[in-house]
Order: sequence, then structure tokens, then C-alpha cells
Amino acid sequence: MENNRTELISLWLTKEVAKEIKFAESNKTLQDEIIKRFVKSEVKWMEGEMKQIDEEAIKYKAKLITIKDTFAKVQDEYIDEIEQIYSNAEKTFKNLDNLQDDLSKKVEKAFNSIKTLSEKISYIHTNNLEKLLNLVDRYNSMSSKEKELVKLLLKED
Repeated sequence: MENNRTELISLWLTKEVAKEIKFAESNKTLQDEIIKRFVKSEVKWMEGEMKQIDEEAIKYKAKLITIKDTFAKVQDEYIDEIEQIYSNAEKTFKNLDNLQDDLSKKVEKAFNSIKTLSEKISYIHTNNLEKLLNLVDRYNSMSSKEKELVKLLLKED
């Protein structure tokens, strides 16, 4: 391969490297060595930067995994809490249903008792009952002697 230099490119160099190249201006081989050394140091620097970027990417991925796991845990806890609330509400509603059933049975029993009592009362003649109450009232308002007399008259021998 020929080593003819026909193209010119420019490089951004540090001030120190630029001074070294200017100092070796007459010696192209030395300039080549300075540039090679500079390029190697830049490649080494670039590799270090890439390694650091890789390490940061790994840390970032680890953080994302941690966030994902934490989110999943919080989501599971949230679901557990919702299920607990639902379970408690379901128990409460079952208790209310049982209470309502019991209350409904008691109301029905009371209604039947009132109906039976009402039917039995309908057989009683209110006129006779009223007369009986009037007699009891009169008896209570009698004196002791009058009560003794009534007792003697009602006494069966």
C-alpha cells in the first residue's frame, strides 16, 4: 500500500497535541506517531465513555425493574385491599339480608297474631262487654256495706 498523502482532513485536537504536531512539523513520521497516540487516547477515552454509558444503562434498567416490581407489589396490595373491602361488604350485606329475613318472619308472625286476636275479638259482643264494664264500675264505686250485700245476694247455697 502506498503511503501517498493526497487528502487533507482536519482534526480537533487539544492545545498540547497541536503544539507537539507543530513542533514536529518537519518530521511526518513523528507527526503520525503523535496523531496515532492522540487517536489511541481518544479511542480509550471513548471506550471509557461507552463503558460508563453501559454501566448507567444497566443501573437505569435495574431502576426500571425495581419500579416495575414496586408497582406490581403496590397493585397487588391495592387489589388485596379492594378484595378485603368487597369481602367485608358482602358479609355486611349477608348479615343485613339475614336480619331482614328474621324481621320479616317476626312481622309476619305478629301480623298473624293480630289477625287471630282480631278474629277472636269479633266473636265478643261489645254490648255485653260494655254492660259488664259498667257493672264493674258500679261495684267499685259501692261502699263496703253495699258490696257485702251484693255478695250475699250472689252467693249460692
